[in-house]
Amino acid sequence: MRLSIKTSDVVVATGQRGTGKSFAVDELAKAFGAHVPLYCYDPLDQHKGIRFARRVVGTYESQSADFDALCKLSYASGNNHLFAEEANLFFRDGMEYHVPHAWESVSRGRNRGVGMTLITQRVAELSKVVVGRADHMLIFRHSWGADVHTLAKMLGDDAASVREWREKIKTVPDHHFYWLHDGKVEGPIKL
Repeated sequence: MRLSIKTSDVVVATGQRGTGKSFAVDELAKAFGAHVPLYCYDPLDQHKGIRFARRVVGTYESQSADFDALCKLSYASGNNHLFAEEANLFFRDGMEYHVPHAWESVSRGRNRGVGMTLITQRVAELSKVVVGRADHMLIFRHSWGADVHTLAKMLGDDAASVREWREKIKTVPDHHFYWLHDGKVEGPIKL
């Protein structure tokens, strides 16, 4: 997978379960790990094979506090990349006050060399502010209506192209994704 993504960029990786999203994220982590320390919030315990400077598996009861503490450490350390599974739990509208360091990292992290990869199955639940700050989106297959609709509206220019994107998003083959960056879409790209 050859993508031009900087370690200080904000990336959103989105797709339903079983589409190759976690594999793609691990490949990105391996590439970034050669250049900067990596941090990971991994409540699903999926990224065991990657060497992280700090990896938090968090519990349901403490997830907001655990995630925000990791973001605070990442931001204070500077020059690193943080991977966040289940990003839709923390980057919804109104969550700014519950995880302020996470939002600060998305907003100002680049100034400190901090990038983030936000991983989610539910892109429709992400704040538009956060999605708008993303430098890249890796879009795997979705079938849930709200997610398909959100992505199609983002990618389509008019009613006809929105309908076309709805079908494309629902039929992306496993281990393929669309890459949204610099105002253009490439793909589907095979992992």
